[in-house]
Amino acid sequence: PPLISALLPNSEDAYSSPLSQEALIQKLVEGHTPNILLPTEIGDWPEDQPLHSDLTPRAPIASGKYQQQVIASLTPEQLCGSVGSHPDAIALKAGLLQLHDDLDASHRSSQSIEGRGRHQAGDYWHAIMHRREPDYSNSKYWFRHVGEHPIFPQLGQYSSRIATEFNHPQVSDWSQRLQQGKNGWNPMSFVDLAQATAHTPGPLQTFTQRLQRREMWLLLESTYQDVQ
Repeated sequence: PPLISALLPNSEDAYSSPLSQEALIQKLVEGHTPNILLPTEIGDWPEDQPLHSDLTPRAPIASGKYQQQVIASLTPEQLCGSVGSHPDAIALKAGLLQLHDDLDASHRSSQSIEGRGRHQAGDYWHAIMHRREPDYSNSKYWFRHVGEHPIFPQLGQYSSRIATEFNHPQVSDWSQRLQQGKNGWNPMSFVDLAQATAHTPGPLQTFTQRLQRREMWLLLESTYQDVQ
């Protein structure tokens, strides 16, 4: 699905800084801004694609301040064009802001659509925000609101695949725990893993960061599809 490249972190798009906020919005409305296509199979997305995946970011990404302001100011129609599900368009905004580590702005968007959307993507982004805040018990509260989500099976499969790359006993153990869910993924265990590794560099933390990175891309793609 097409997403606005100028709104993603580390974008090198020509519109990411020279234009005023009003001019960039007009470009978006007119359809002049280049789009970036997420692969149909998210697994094809290159592992080295820039994506900030700090487990507990302290502040929004400084270099993306301009982009964050634009994202926050866009209407759902400006961001997505045709909007079939307004709550999911707001959830998409929450997701983009989460990629910029702008937790407060993402929170404002996600909490405004509590319990709404085709798959309650806003509640999922809300849960991610609290996991990264970090407020782990609150994160679990929102994951209970989410219930089952379509990206869970893919997360479980990805966990199993990359665990073999690490060849590390703790990684293997956690990977098995993460897959002990109804649809092959246990988001509560992932909250526990994020808490256990947040301040402990090493293979297990890297494993966690890669899982979070994949989780956010999958959820961004799923959220965009839910908008239509």
